[in-house]
Amino acid sequence: MRAGTRSVDLQLLEVQVRNAEIALAEAGANLEKATITAPFDGLVAGVNNKVWDKVVAGAVVIELVDPQGFEVEATVDELDVYRVGPGQAAHISLNALLGDTLPGTVKSLSPASRRETGVISYQVVISLKPIGDITLKDGLTASTEIVVGGSKNVLLVPTRAVTVSGGESVVQLMVGDKAQERLISTGLRQDGQTEVLSGLSEGDMVLIRENDD
Repeated sequence: MRAGTRSVDLQLLEVQVRNAEIALAEAGANLEKATITAPFDGLVAGVNNKVWDKVVAGAVVIELVDPQGFEVEATVDELDVYRVGPGQAAHISLNALLGDTLPGTVKSLSPASRRETGVISYQVVISLKPIGDITLKDGLTASTEIVVGGSKNVLLVPTRAVTVSGGESVVQLMVGDKAQERLISTGLRQDGQTEVLSGLSEGDMVLIRENDD
């Protein structure tokens, strides 16, 4: 101490201090990475790993449920896909809650199609919230109806009676004891019924095709 500090020793100590500061910063960064922050407020529904488990990228470690913001995944037939879009109203019926219908809103419509047994469909995500004292649970089976339009006092025919020929909607109309082909203009379809905008009058008798099966 009487001789004083040598310049080389002081430089070495300064390097050690800088290295310690770098190590401290790295430790703080690693600690932040080790902390899992939920993207929203909710309830932990499941923890799929325990301490010291090795976790690969993309693995689901914790399952989090938002009891105030549920979504329904449904499918839309290719015949109706161009009538469905974000923002449309929907009605959701839960199999576990017969008689109760929840309001919903179309959140998104997948651009990619699905093919099952030759049928083309598209996935649609519908957001909904519980009403009254109904508490929703994850995994419930639901039936959905998406409101694509509305009409009152319209003429309806069974959808099975309508065929498409040359891009035109056609029905077989009984005139006397003979069947005649009649072009019609159609509108909305729901529950096996098709709205007829023109081409038929109330009381006309149309032929219905036999079931394919």
